[in-house]
Amino acid sequence: MGKSYVIASGNGGAGKSMFAVNLAYLLSEKGFKTILIDMDTGMRTLDLYLGLQNNIVYDLDDVLSGRCRIRQGIVKYSENLYLMAAAPVKLSADSNEQSFLNLIEKLKNSFDYIIMDGPKGRSVEFAAKGADEALILSCGDYASNRNADSISKFLHEKGVDKQYLIFNKISKKLIAQEFAPRIEQLMNYIKVKPIGIIQYDENITVSTNLGVPIVCKKGTYIRRAFESILKELL
Repeated sequence: MGKSYVIASGNGGAGKSMFAVNLAYLLSEKGFKTILIDMDTGMRTLDLYLGLQNNIVYDLDDVLSGRCRIRQGIVKYSENLYLMAAAPVKLSADSNEQSFLNLIEKLKNSFDYIIMDGPKGRSVEFAAKGADEALILSCGDYASNRNADSISKFLHEKGVDKQYLIFNKISKKLIAQEFAPRIEQLMNYIKVKPIGIIQYDENITVSTNLGVPIVCKKGTYIRRAFESILKELL
């Protein structure tokens, strides 16, 4: 039986989609059959980050509303990594909570891990309904951290009690110059367990523009950061 994660943040621009793609890629590389589900309806990006934009025929809404079979809505990226794209517009009335829960349960029978890239803020509620655990991203500033704490409390209210925190886009230079708070300062304002730090790096933007996960390049400090996060999860 597979496990499902929702990737969440309290604000936009935290890097959820980038994180979801790279985490899923590492899981698949380690032999786990993994599926990414883009839950950010109307703002889909995962197909671009994997270079699959020309391969999408059906999307999540098509699957939930019964316009296609589950297997038709899944696009293969590699031997163990698959994608279900987000709908380009809001979900139809037929894409209800029960149909979504049924989909997640069926996918758990076929996949080891389900990684759901949720929309920002409380719009993540629909995705959270199918999540066993949550991975919350904060950009390492006080505003983003407050929003992360807010979304953590919201997810607890929705029954997602097992949560992990990832600090993304962290600038060591700004911290050294005291223009950004230290991680230990941020932890005074949020109670979620931190499991990793990803530094700000322009190469991450380059990788998403190219449609290639940055962790594909072995031996980099960014890949080591993701591997450390994955080790905590596993």
